[in-house]
Amino acid sequence: MNHLLFVLNTFILKQNIFVPCGRITFHDERLVLSFLGFTHPCAVQKRVLGAQHNLVGAGGFGNDGIFCVFLPGMQGAKALADLLTGKENPSGRLTVTFPKRYEDTPTYLNFPGDGMQVHYGEGSFVGYRWYDARKIEPLYPFGHGLSYTAFEYRDLSVKPLGACGQEVRFTVTNVGERDGDEVVQLYVNDPVSSVVTPDLLLRKFKRLHLAAGETREVVFTLGFDDFKLLDRSWRWTVEPGEFHIMVGASSAET
Repeated sequence: MNHLLFVLNTFILKQNIFVPCGRITFHDERLVLSFLGFTHPCAVQKRVLGAQHNLVGAGGFGNDGIFCVFLPGMQGAKALADLLTGKENPSGRLTVTFPKRYEDTPTYLNFPGDGMQVHYGEGSFVGYRWYDARKIEPLYPFGHGLSYTAFEYRDLSVKPLGACGQEVRFTVTNVGERDGDEVVQLYVNDPVSSVVTPDLLLRKFKRLHLAAGETREVVFTLGFDDFKLLDRSWRWTVEPGEFHIMVGASSAET
């Protein structure tokens, strides 16, 4: 591996001393890499991850890997070492969307307001809903996360259950050579509705641990709350018509 990008919160561990990121030197970077057993040159960057747009620009520069650890805690360095050396398989998923540029975010024209009041102009189009509706490709989509293995989705089927219920079944197979976790996500789309609604709505998710080569069936049950919308009379209702049900590993992979 030639290039790595570390996204840490406020510090790294240097010889049992916490060193603020703003004072980490070139020697500190090599010390960390030497401790982890890396002999090839690596480009290491540290960033305080306090908002979505802090990673803008980090997707390039020839990085072979990005470890986004948010708030790792006291044992964060050990956990990161286990991931880098392959002792553990990374299985985290992003709970936010990282844009390619700040101007792409849903709050760009509204935040911070006039200093007295903020207008939430994005309405219900927050996070991944905004990027999907505006057809904006993000840097990393909601739900995104890499692994040392790979997963395959198959055999999606839907069976009606009563007036509004649906039973959704599909299989997930670990097609790689390593055991690992996958976070399966189910989204609902209402292509025609009486009010403006997001194109995608996350309705179910589940974390699976699959051994190498293992296949498992996933079953989700959808009901009234998964298909409802707030109509023009300010009432929750399920409108008649066709709904699309999609499953995948992120909001961009359904």
